Amino acid sequence: MGHLVNGELEDALKLYEKGKEFHPERMPLYPFLAVTYEQLGRDKDARATIDVFNKTGLKLKQVMYGPGKFKDPEFQERYAASLTKAGLPGKVYYQVRKENKLSEKEIGEIFSEHEVTGFDFWTGKRWWLSCEKNKGLYRNAVMSANVDIWIEDDMICRQGKDLYDGLKDCAYVYTNPHGKPENKDEYFLMTDYGIYPFSIVAKNDK
Repeated sequence: MGHLVNGELEDALKLYEKGKEFHPERMPLYPFLAVTYEQLGRDKDARATIDVFNKTGLKLKQVMYGPGKFKDPEFQERYAASLTKAGLPGKVYYQVRKENKLSEKEIGEIFSEHEVTGFDFWTGKRWWLSCEKNKGLYRNAVMSANVDIWIEDDMICRQGKDLYDGLKDCAYVYTNPHGKPENKDEYFLMTDYGIYPFSIVAKNDK
């Protein structure tokens, strides 16, 4: 990965191809290999590699959850463009930028008295979180859970006995400059297990 980021494409290719040889079942390897092929001008090999990976059903936003966290925005854009050109479905991915990270005060203004809603990072199904002071109700298509809500170390945290086996769940909050109310992605939660876009629920969307 270091070779790829630094533009040392031939060195990256040798290692990725060796990895594929030893572990052809390792699907997370394939996007990196496809990007390397594409940036070397080997479009046919890039498409064939992504064709294998597309059996996973993952799209651009899920794949970019890993390299999308790299600091260099130009690398992120090149990586995403290479994946799209190689044939990976999806056009949207969420860019994590320091300047878009919300402060504790800004997080409090969103979550203190509002209901928010968005779409699950992996399944695409809708979820809601209603908030009132330090209490909330989380619900999705298959379950609901009462939770405690608080702000800690610039993160929004929630915890309830019926959510994630009672474990504390915290996330940083970012604005999404390209988000739209109708897409429910004006903000996003940055968690350990995915990026979760959301918007404040409008009165006509209850």
